Amino acid sequence: ALLAAVLVADLEQILRQFANALGPDAPFEEQLLHLVRPGYTFWGKRPALSRVLLKEMWFLKGPWADRLRALERRGQEGVVALLASAREQGQLRPDADLELAARTGFAFYLNTIVGALDSPAYDIEAMIEDTRRFFRQLMAGIGAGR
Repeated sequence: ALLAAVLVADLEQILRQFANALGPDAPFEEQLLHLVRPGYTFWGKRPALSRVLLKEMWFLKGPWADRLRALERRGQEGVVALLASAREQGQLRPDADLELAARTGFAFYLNTIVGALDSPAYDIEAMIEDTRRFFRQLMAGIGAGR
């Protein structure tokens, strides 16, 4: 329960940073990258603890699991809102599945963290660049210019 409490408290802090997104005038790609940096930074600060926390979060049960899942939903809802704004501005196709895009992005985000924690060096700038390449690939699939 103590690990779960630490994880939930830390993730709540990341979501508060997430809420401080760049303004709507910032380029869409930069808004998305701005969202992942606090999480990448957080997980890299204490790699050994982060590995334990990530292992615990997958199969957590009980009230802490409910709080963790609610935080995950809040984060994904924030991404969906950002995607919806981009769609309203004509940057995404009208038929783009925003929920699926957000879930796909979250899966990539988690995979990037796990991969970095498993590598000899936790390189946030390399993670950001990989994420940039992922978003560009995603946009090539759902972008309005397709």
